[in-house]
Amino acid sequence: MRDIYLLSGLGADQRIFDRLDLSGFEVHYIEWIKPLPDDTMKSYAHRLSSQIKSPKPILIGVSFGGMMATEIAAQVAAEMVILISSARDSNAIPFYFRMLRYLPIHRWIPIQWMKKGNALQDWVFGITQKEDKELLRAILTATDPYFLRWAIHQIIIWNKRSEPLPIAQIHGDRDHLLPLRQADFSVPDGGHLIVHNHAPIVSQWIREQIT
Repeated sequence: MRDIYLLSGLGADQRIFDRLDLSGFEVHYIEWIKPLPDDTMKSYAHRLSSQIKSPKPILIGVSFGGMMATEIAAQVAAEMVILISSARDSNAIPFYFRMLRYLPIHRWIPIQWMKKGNALQDWVFGITQKEDKELLRAILTATDPYFLRWAIHQIIIWNKRSEPLPIAQIHGDRDHLLPLRQADFSVPDGGHLIVHNHAPIVSQWIREQIT
């Protein structure tokens, strides 16, 4: 069986992939590790790549996990990178994230507030169903605060040019966190969590890319 390695999003874990149908593939979950004080996206990706044992892995990343997948793919011989609700380079990062390089108010926002569920988060992530809200709350509660703050800062300062990598990208057309800018397929009425609440569409599209 071909090997698929999954990278969850910022503040997420493997539960976000629960509804995907990847039967017929050998699925592995990349585990987030504690960042070192001087870790960059590139150096962190290098450390994560030690979890990959396949010589030609298929990398599937959601949001921040997709950005990290592109960094890993630049260091290992990946067969393909599938991006879900993500960005293939720093040009796709919205201006309001880049603005925080010069006005770093994110450093002053209490992490505990970020980890608590609220109506703003529900809107940003595009979720309306009770079970989706409960999942998001559970995942955020379990997220390491140090990792969360580090990862947010890395997204803000990410400086990555487009590279000739085998990338395919799917994105919701109503993503409020990372608005649709470039994608091979857009999911109608899809928010940031299409991997979870539009899983059948995402699953079928993934299969079309890798089979």
